[in-house]
Amino acid sequence: MQLRYVFTELGNGLRRNLSMHIAVILTLFVSLTLVGFGVLLKQEAGKISERWGSQLTVTVYMCSQHDGNPACTGEVTDAQRAAIQKVIDSNSQVDTTTYISQEQAFNTLKEQFPGKYDGPNSPITAADMPESIWITLKDPNQYRDVESAVLGLDGVSRVQDVHKVLKPIFNTISRLKWGAWGTAAFLVLAALLLVATASAALAGLTATGAD
Repeated sequence: MQLRYVFTELGNGLRRNLSMHIAVILTLFVSLTLVGFGVLLKQEAGKISERWGSQLTVTVYMCSQHDGNPACTGEVTDAQRAAIQKVIDSNSQVDTTTYISQEQAFNTLKEQFPGKYDGPNSPITAADMPESIWITLKDPNQYRDVESAVLGLDGVSRVQDVHKVLKPIFNTISRLKWGAWGTAAFLVLAALLLVATASAALAGLTATGAD
């Protein structure tokens, strides 16, 4: 008879604390969703780095066949390319370099826009793409040294500092990621407190029934 009374009181307690249980479930759901959102943001930052380079990257674009830069009188020659590479390699701020051919640049473009540049009727061909050298710096704040060293060299069309382009993007992603994880941690703590409160209430009902 006493056991029946305990279970009856437990059932009544569960019904009275239904809103609390729903709150715990919703809190955990939202917190786990935010954790997943943070993980997705981290993966997206990795994809951006893989496609466009990291904040340590400076890209030197060389003259192409239809370059709009007035300083380019034609496509970069082998001698000019070798001279550009020599200046880059001699710079103390350079960590590593990666040469991107016209074909590689065109293949990357086709991957970004599937179907748009395929076939003989493509508005752009590999010959229209500039060759480039991706430079990884030892210090992202020293990009001006490399930029000033290569700008003005024969065969150089322009220099793009990826740090200036990607820094605002990475900063935004980082703030969103840490904000999501911080909010998720706070909500998990809130859910644990709710569970502890509900357990204490049920334990009190059980003790009352036992008496």
